[in-house]
Amino acid sequence: MAIGVILLTLNVQAQEINEDDIQYLQNLLGAEKRQVMQQLVPEADEKFWQVYEKYEADRKKIGLKRLDLISKYSTYIDNQKVKDQVILDATKLFKKNDALITKYFKKIKKAGGSQSATTFVKIEKYILSSINAQIMSDLILLEL
Repeated sequence: MAIGVILLTLNVQAQEINEDDIQYLQNLLGAEKRQVMQQLVPEADEKFWQVYEKYEADRKKIGLKRLDLISKYSTYIDNQKVKDQVILDATKLFKKNDALITKYFKKIKKAGGSQSATTFVKIEKYILSSINAQIMSDLILLEL
């Protein structure tokens, strides 16, 4: 599963990942999630996928910001003031991610129905929770 590959790749310090790698990983994650959605929401039609693709574009923007924060944290590992700011910024990103999912839950519900929207949220929350847990684990290990 590509999600496992992405989580393993996050074990590498973010500054070692170039723009092409980031785009590749984001596309891989997007394709993997789309495949899961297709399996769990077989009734999804073109309207659903149009909304979902807009969500993915917005999600990728937040993902880039998350990678920037990881890079900043690992670069300034000995600077507590910078790390404090990164944590505050990460908290804002978590909220932004939640707001994005809520926004698209409503749009997907309108385009594809309640069941499709509920499945979308469950998948997104599961994947984001897994990624966030791995990131936090890696950040803790950086400090050891």
